[in-house]
Amino acid sequence: MENSKKSVEEEKQELPESSPMQTARLDFLLHNPEHIKTTFPHEYIKSWGIEKWIHNDAKSGYCMKLIVVYQDMWSSKGKFHYHKEKDETFLVVSGALKLDVEIDGIVNQLTLGPWSYFRVKPWTRHRFTAANLVCHFVEASTVHMEEDSYRCYWDYDKQRWIDV
Repeated sequence: MENSKKSVEEEKQELPESSPMQTARLDFLLHNPEHIKTTFPHEYIKSWGIEKWIHNDAKSGYCMKLIVVYQDMWSSKGKFHYHKEKDETFLVVSGALKLDVEIDGIVNQLTLGPWSYFRVKPWTRHRFTAANLVCHFVEASTVHMEEDSYRCYWDYDKQRWIDV
């Protein structure tokens, strides 16, 4: 049995009919593999899971992370947090995300399944964990600045939010 490697042109001929734009994109990727990334520039181990940073750039104002969170391991060690400037959207890729989020002064517990998303606007108190064993989700947001993360909790005696 002969081991033969197919040329790019032979590979393209075996693909189903596609638009000129799809063909141009395929040509670009096949001839420029350095544009395909399979590793993450920064990975951070957290008490609740892993943040895999894809992009975070102050100049463009854009951030994207792949987040892995484990069941019953709450973000911010169980406390809520908010951002004064950061505007973020969570898109669940696999598993299910349990998201506690304050909307109009009331804390709501949402469960997002695969391909569900939720926008967390600035000043919105929130926290998250996996609703099942593990959840993978993408966070797309304005630039991440650690100094824009504020931890807080609800004081039941004083009936108000307390920043920590």
